[in-house]
Amino acid sequence: PVFNRGMADTKAEAGQEPKKEVFVETETDEVPDKRAATKLKAEINDYDCTVDVMVSNEGTMISGLSGDALAFVLKGSRATLGVKSGRYYFEARLVESFEKRVFRMGLGTQWSSLFAGDDDNSVAFTGDGGFMHKGATDRNCQAVGVASRELKFGRGSVVGLLVNMQKGSPNEGTVSLFKNGARVSAPQKIPECMLGKPLFPIVTFRSAVCIVNFGPKIWEELPFKVKMLSAAAGTDVAETAKRRPKDGSYEVMLPVGIPNEGVYEWTDAYLAQNPGKYEEISARNCLRWLAASGYGRSEPTHPETFDWRFGPRELDDRSLKKDLLRCAVLQKRNMLVLGAIANLSAKERAAVLTSLPAGFKKTAKVLMGEPDEAFKAEVKKQVQAVKRKEWELAVERKKAEKERIRKVKEARKIAEAKNAALKKAQEEAAAAERLAKSAEKEDKKEDAAEGEEKKDEEMKEEEDKTETKTEEKPEVKEEEKPEEKKEEEEEEEPEEEEPEYKDDTDYSKVWFRTPTHKEPDVPDREVKRNLSSFALPEDSEGFNQVEYIWRDEAGAKAHLKQFLSNRKTVQPVADLKPSQTFKDLLKVWTENKSTWKRKHLQFQDQDRVKKAAAERKKKEAAAAKAQAKKEAEENGEDPPEDAEDAAEEEEEAEPEEVDIWTVEDIDDVGDGRPLYANFTSEDWILVNLRYEMHLMVHAFKRDCTDPDVKGIHLNTFDFYFRTYFGKTFTPPAFGCKGVPDVLQFVEDVVSIVEDTKCLHGNHPEDTPIAAFVKLTEEARRERCARIEAGDEGAKLNFQDESRINAQRRRERTPPRRDGGRDQRRSGKPDERRGGKGGGGRSRSRRRSRSRRRDEPRGEKRGAGDDGRGSKYGRPDYGKWDKGGGKGDWGWDKGAKGLHKGAYEAKGYGGGDN
Repeated sequence: PVFNRGMADTKAEAGQEPKKEVFVETETDEVPDKRAATKLKAEINDYDCTVDVMVSNEGTMISGLSGDALAFVLKGSRATLGVKSGRYYFEARLVESFEKRVFRMGLGTQWSSLFAGDDDNSVAFTGDGGFMHKGATDRNCQAVGVASRELKFGRGSVVGLLVNMQKGSPNEGTVSLFKNGARVSAPQKIPECMLGKPLFPIVTFRSAVCIVNFGPKIWEELPFKVKMLSAAAGTDVAETAKRRPKDGSYEVMLPVGIPNEGVYEWTDAYLAQNPGKYEEISARNCLRWLAASGYGRSEPTHPETFDWRFGPRELDDRSLKKDLLRCAVLQKRNMLVLGAIANLSAKERAAVLTSLPAGFKKTAKVLMGEPDEAFKAEVKKQVQAVKRKEWELAVERKKAEKERIRKVKEARKIAEAKNAALKKAQEEAAAAERLAKSAEKEDKKEDAAEGEEKKDEEMKEEEDKTETKTEEKPEVKEEEKPEEKKEEEEEEEPEEEEPEYKDDTDYSKVWFRTPTHKEPDVPDREVKRNLSSFALPEDSEGFNQVEYIWRDEAGAKAHLKQFLSNRKTVQPVADLKPSQTFKDLLKVWTENKSTWKRKHLQFQDQDRVKKAAAERKKKEAAAAKAQAKKEAEENGEDPPEDAEDAAEEEEEAEPEEVDIWTVEDIDDVGDGRPLYANFTSEDWILVNLRYEMHLMVHAFKRDCTDPDVKGIHLNTFDFYFRTYFGKTFTPPAFGCKGVPDVLQFVEDVVSIVEDTKCLHGNHPEDTPIAAFVKLTEEARRERCARIEAGDEGAKLNFQDESRINAQRRRERTPPRRDGGRDQRRSGKPDERRGGKGGGGRSRSRRRSRSRRRDEPRGEKRGAGDDGRGSKYGRPDYGKWDKGGGKGDWGWDKGAKGLHKGAYEAKGYGGGDN
């Protein structure tokens, strides 16, 4: 036997050589063409490449800037000539290669991505051996007989692309890769969407320097004759549409608009109408560029506030946008600087304008107010597409759910059928078993009967010797009952008709794509944070032109002012502080309220004394009447007739209700009776709420100096209430769900403006404080009348605010689990927090320190003479002193904590345990 020998050796011994597969070249030599060659020069277009690409004067050598963040991004460049028809060739040599090298050669349409192979309109061969289109790479594109490793190319390699658009050619509509003059890839089909358009050579690279050869001479000869791109016929090629301005003037444009109000949509539409004219300098474009370079995703939700955490420090410091701006200035490009927040800030605009040298035209496009009809039509189209897609997804989900239910029902029916069949089989087996047992029993009975008959026959034969006839017992057959077949009537569900899409939206007021139709470009928190810096651009800032697109200057200013006013109103003024006037008025109110409450209690005490005296007097009169009647009956006289009437006249009549608004002194409306005599605890809460609302509304107008803030909005009510009164407003304490429900109790003092949702004071600022007591008394009388009339909804359902706040704190505080127990729920002291009481007197004078995890803790039960101790103590293992008695459980030495009581504790000596 032969070991360790390959198949090739075995075949060689047999005289057979293995046949190597070889690609059969289908390309033929170029046929002489009498058409005139193009007069256009084929070279790399220094105006149609990324802003960090440097092109030599001859237009053949390209390299890229690699400082800071630019070292991590791809660079792309496009040639000046594109192939429309015919078969042409171009090649390139990689002369320098560094770390993180990327190199692609491909084709693309005029406005395709400069990163070849990333989008629909470009294809590319990659340096690591693949054919790339729409971001996907095919690793099996090599020619027959070519190893996949031969597709890779690096430093020193001469790689070329053959573009075959020649009609009638077997490889029409293909592109092929050659390396050092040899074919390494099979002809790859060019996508249908690219056919019929001029295809321009594209070179994409990173950390590399290369030289591109468009002819007329070829560096590495191919197996067949072919024309270079520079020698192409004039009718077979097209010139690029992206050229430098002939007048040498360049423009920098800043779209200025309110965030999330069409700035990005207008920019996209403007760039689509002017393809290739501007270089977009924005956070959005930077993130797209980084995604194409292998960092992050292409379409982040909020590009301006995206969290740049890519890893390299040069990328995470957000310096890429500034680098692109500097490169665009260096390369002299038209720029569109996009930033919804930055462009609306005068400081950020100044930073951009000061970085521009002389010669750049600076333009601001102001986009505010109602857009033009073309923009609204485009927005309507986009919103309708989004809604249509959402509807289709909902229909698909409904169909999927219906299909799932159908399958579940079908599986259930199959299971039920199986169970029924199994049950039937079991019943048949049981019936057969019963029948067999019954037959066996009958056989036994027949055998016994036959034995008895034989005995009887023998006896009869002996007696009369006569023949006896035995009666044969007929077999009893069970009547077979017909099986009851249960026919399951399947209720056929009526087939639902295909739902028709209906869109009842009124698009007359749909100007922008709201957050319901797309994610906002800028989060609301960022808009709130930068409100104070928003301002319209002016010529004095350095602009050559400020153009108002949708509304004129006055309309744009009014729109911005209205926007700022609305936004500032719904967000709290963080630096607002109550004035001294407010504090003085609140102090006066507190003192008067305390006085009224004290007088109210005194009057109630006096009233109770008077009522008790009247009741006692009434009882005495009744007793006297009874005694007089008794005496009259004893003497045989008639009882006095006027005794009862006199008693009734002596009873005090209820005081009549006075007219509230004619009362001059609310402390005495007559006979020392205050106006608030019948106030309950709820009325005191409401009178306090009335004055607090009145005081806060007017104090805010005085303390807030920002004219754009219209008042206290419902969204900021809690913040301002806490700012002015130092406590939390609790609607559940009033039996309500929210602030608007509570304010209905005091709608005679404050009201909510329908348009702005702000609080409005119904009384002048200098309204006497007694007026609020009168308003409360008037509301009390009306409430009592409604209750007497049977209106149950008029009853107040106030709750203890302290209990509600305590409940809220308990709900917010997570349960503390120490030693496997939940102290909040059990209500028992947690031993890990320290035992009750303390151990006996310690001989050591060392002070206790916070217990570490490995130190013992105090325990319950023990006896001693010293019950004052700290929560934890340092151990003294030399002696155990039993101590304890009455002690306080606390966080620190001898401190009183959450619970207090007499506990017996066992202390372990050492320190002040």
